[in-house]
Amino acid sequence: MGRLIPQIPPFEYLKGKELTAKLKEVAGVDTNLQLADVVGVPAPTISTWNQRELTPYELIIRLCLAKGVNLEALALGKGDLYSQGSEQSSSDYINAKRLENGELRDLSPVTLDKAYLGEALKRDNCLALFSDNTHYLINTDDTSPSSGDYLIDVDGSFSVNRLRRLPGKKLSVDFDGALIDVAEREIKVIGRVAMSLVKG
Repeated sequence: MGRLIPQIPPFEYLKGKELTAKLKEVAGVDTNLQLADVVGVPAPTISTWNQRELTPYELIIRLCLAKGVNLEALALGKGDLYSQGSEQSSSDYINAKRLENGELRDLSPVTLDKAYLGEALKRDNCLALFSDNTHYLINTDDTSPSSGDYLIDVDGSFSVNRLRRLPGKKLSVDFDGALIDVAEREIKVIGRVAMSLVKG
């Protein structure tokens, strides 16, 4: 008896690095380690997918259901990831860091509701910053200070301070109530505080 010819032949699914790149895009991350944290799969497993040109079908389905992604686009690479008129879901993954003793430590991305982010903040320009007493959303596109609270780098030490622009390319920096005038080039502005939440 001859081999059956399927009436519905198998598709040419994306696999390996090409698929992993799509999964990262949907998850809103840049590295295999970040993807591993988001989906709960060990990073070495993701490396195996890449090396052996494998397709993690369950993960494709899971991300499509969770993120409102076009299945054909993610599984086969055909069409747009998000169908015309659809949204990526009501939430987005945001890069996160912890501010501790003047250092920034990487955290796993956090999920925030898009309505909470508003119009100005998006995954590409928003940093969720956590400290012992306050949580911040930092707009990393806003690096030219006028007046407000900013995440700054002073000689490799990071902090959130109130800045005010002064004539002559100078800035007034509030260090715990002490105002110090510095040249603008002496500090690096990482971004402006768009929102803060003080823990009670």
